[in-house]
Amino acid sequence: DERVCRAFERAKCSVHRCESPWDDLESIIERIAPDWVVFSSCPDFDHERLRRLRERPNRPGLTQVLFDLMDFHERVIRGLPWPTRSRLVRWTGLARQMDVVFPKERGNIDAYASMGIHSVFLDQACDPEEDPAQEFPDSAVCDVAFFGPVYLTRIAHLRSLQQVGKVVVYSSRPRQWWRLGFRALPRVFGQTLAE
Repeated sequence: DERVCRAFERAKCSVHRCESPWDDLESIIERIAPDWVVFSSCPDFDHERLRRLRERPNRPGLTQVLFDLMDFHERVIRGLPWPTRSRLVRWTGLARQMDVVFPKERGNIDAYASMGIHSVFLDQACDPEEDPAQEFPDSAVCDVAFFGPVYLTRIAHLRSLQQVGKVVVYSSRPRQWWRLGFRALPRVFGQTLAE
């Protein structure tokens, strides 16, 4: 959501980044009158409250950054087995009320459209206007960590990156990557992902 906020700011829009517990959101909107309110992880935000925000005169645009592949711990829904639950279900009610939703996974755009959600793909690549990282911790195991399955375009990009740095791939099918000559490890979630 930081990149979305910076993109709005570069377009000369004022932005309020909205995170829980959202206690004073209405007063913040009154006080700073942002052009956009950017919600991050907000499945518990009151739908009726959002509806009232939408009805306000001169309201800001409302947008949500939707991390389709959420951290493993956020995906736990008691009593519902992992393979049978839809990641979209928790977000759709709120997302329908947003002016625009920026998902991270391009493959979900059509599913969102069929549910009445206006979404625009947010490329996961590095922001070209960001300063590159200057310092790397001694504990870093690679220069580039990639998470995901094998696609031809990804292979080409990662091979290019291998020319200038150490690449490690984390995937549910690491053998596919090994056969292509990449250092690949099983996918990770939660604290391991953060590290």
